[in-house]
Amino acid sequence: MTPLSEKTLWNIRAFVYRHFADTTRAPSVDETIARFDLTHDEAASAYEELHNRHAFFLSPGTHEVLITNPFSNIETSFRVHANGKTYFANCAWDSLGIPAALTCDADVEAVCSQSGESIT
Repeated sequence: MTPLSEKTLWNIRAFVYRHFADTTRAPSVDETIARFDLTHDEAASAYEELHNRHAFFLSPGTHEVLITNPFSNIETSFRVHANGKTYFANCAWDSLGIPAALTCDADVEAVCSQSGESIT
């Protein structure tokens, strides 16, 4: 298998970010295969390479995107309501990063880890 070009890797990275922005979730490897006309091995290898470069992070032992900072692909206690959608952030700082990444206003709901109180 020939390694994918740098341009293709970064296009895949941009696709993952755009997919998060559009859908509130990361694309699957199969969605990436379809978008870029790749083989499964090529897409999996690209995900692994981007994980190794810290462009995004995979769930351990899988090719499922877990984190694409500031977006979380799993439900967290940091909810960001923006553009009529609800996103999940990885932490308080990332909950501020989502509206910055989307260039829009947002409402943020969080839970204080010390007191358990809701914060908006």
